[in-house]
Amino acid sequence: MVTTAEVPVAQPRHAQAVLEGKLTATMSPDRELLGAVLAYQHDPLLDRLQKKLCVSEDRARQIFEDTKRFLFICGTCHGKWSPTRDIDEGWHNFILFTKDYMEFCERFFGRFIHHVPNLPGQKPDGDRSRRTLIAAMQLFGKENLSGCWVYCDVNGKLVLGPSLDMAEVVGAMDPCDSCGCNVVCNDD
Repeated sequence: MVTTAEVPVAQPRHAQAVLEGKLTATMSPDRELLGAVLAYQHDPLLDRLQKKLCVSEDRARQIFEDTKRFLFICGTCHGKWSPTRDIDEGWHNFILFTKDYMEFCERFFGRFIHHVPNLPGQKPDGDRSRRTLIAAMQLFGKENLSGCWVYCDVNGKLVLGPSLDMAEVVGAMDPCDSCGCNVVCNDD
């Protein structure tokens, strides 16, 4: 079952830039839009996540919840963003429901959010991961971020995550991007 909250199609809006000279710029999300995005349900996707990733129903729900949060950042904030591995898995699987994914993007953000992988040999941008986590911490509150918001190095060691304070996130080593995926938002 695919459901959406009854809200008009949103137009992209500008949130304060995260790394435009001030790493800790305060960001204030559109709470009504965020609530509608988080209320969106997609049972076939949850079933697919459970089977494909061999996770519990609760874990599948958390992955999708955080995927929607990531897409909220992409749809409402200018900049370049990178998902974590878990969020990228949720995003990849959501995109497979092409019609539903397209309708989700259009309904809530007024445009399609493209998934743009890095090209072979292209070095992942650790700053993009750092900016994404900072934006998530500021928009949703550090206390509201699950373990899906963790960036690790190539050996699986935590580099960035909501368990770190903002100063640690800003000064952290560069993490790996999940599959080299990134998205350039609102640069049309």
